[in-house]
Amino acid sequence: MQAGEPPSLLFQIAITLVALLVVYGVMTLVDTSITSYEAASKVSAVLIPDTTGDATTIPQSPQSGAPLLYPSSNQMTGQEFSYSCFLNITDDTFSTSRATTCSTSGSGSSGTPSTTVLKHIFSKGAANSFPLMAPGLFCRADKNTLRVYMNTTDRWNNFVEVDNVPIKKWFHIAIVLTGNYLDIYINGNVANRTKFTTVPKINFGPVYVLNNRHFPDSSTTAQVDFVVDGAAKAMISRLQYFAYAMNYSQIDALYRQGPSSTVSGGVTTQLVPYMVDTWWTGQTPGK
Repeated sequence: MQAGEPPSLLFQIAITLVALLVVYGVMTLVDTSITSYEAASKVSAVLIPDTTGDATTIPQSPQSGAPLLYPSSNQMTGQEFSYSCFLNITDDTFSTSRATTCSTSGSGSSGTPSTTVLKHIFSKGAANSFPLMAPGLFCRADKNTLRVYMNTTDRWNNFVEVDNVPIKKWFHIAIVLTGNYLDIYINGNVANRTKFTTVPKINFGPVYVLNNRHFPDSSTTAQVDFVVDGAAKAMISRLQYFAYAMNYSQIDALYRQGPSSTVSGGVTTQLVPYMVDTWWTGQTPGK
């Protein structure tokens, strides 16, 4: 082709094909990226990225714009999930001053206090923790013991406890459901395990963090043997959800991140040391 002559038809076709291939490649890359992002968002969700001591509700309506917690899919063991977070519980948590105003009869009137008073940390399901807790994490008000509830098809109040957790120090907890097994990890170590006799029952309710509600109340119809006396005095950091059962290396990697140094809600905190390994001396995991 000489200077000044228009491009040949073959050259124009070649340039058009190259342009179309480039556009197709870019569109494919964008589509793949969007698909990968959507797939990743369905298997994990960061519920609280920072450190906070404020009550929070994470709604599960698609219109809310909040992170959505999708159930596991096609797992060989059945239903699976994992929750991970850091906690710093203060000694102000351990008070049962309101326990005597709570009824265990479900009528909401004054009655005999429950033998177990709990402080709310986080739960997924109903706002007042009944009848949906899948899972529900609480701290006992009489001693430094964590209690984790999990619904099954035959019972709404299955639970497992972890004794002697540290106070006024950060520690990491992971709650892992694998089929009929619920495992609780503290600082990367298995602290307790329970096996359910029936299928775990998940729900699509919101996630409540440090909820100050009290239970039972006037709407409660079930007989209960515990009282929820508002929220624990605690800070929570890096609360995350996974739609699968994390393995040891994944839990250990999260534990080694430590709590977030970004503090929200006007709380002032110092990142004090984690629980030392000697805490495990004499501890006996559940069967």
